[in-house]
Amino acid sequence: METTAEILRLARAQVAEQGAAALSLRAIARDMGMVSSAIYRYFASRDELLTRLIVESYDRLGEAAQAADTAVRNRADHAARWRAVARAIRACSRNWRSTSRRTPWSCPSPGVPRAR
Repeated sequence: METTAEILRLARAQVAEQGAAALSLRAIARDMGMVSSAIYRYFASRDELLTRLIVESYDRLGEAAQAADTAVRNRADHAARWRAVARAIRACSRNWRSTSRRTPWSCPSPGVPRAR
């Protein structure tokens, strides 16, 4: 699991730095000090790795939206719930664009302000 996490971390940094089209399993293997064929034990292809990154990003987005919705005390106030979810999604989007190479594609912690 530790190796998989490191591959994902390096892949996120690579995509944040150079874009998805430049994602290279060979470069990740080189950065990890392993032969390029070894990385295929963890991910069958570049597309599989990229898909995993996308799925994880959507999972984080969903978690942030759900936390924002849950934080609204008045469950009957659908407009407040909608605004809270929209703010959480926007915060994730802004964070993804401005994040550092160390933690790309992370949503802010669920310290979402409570909607009135």
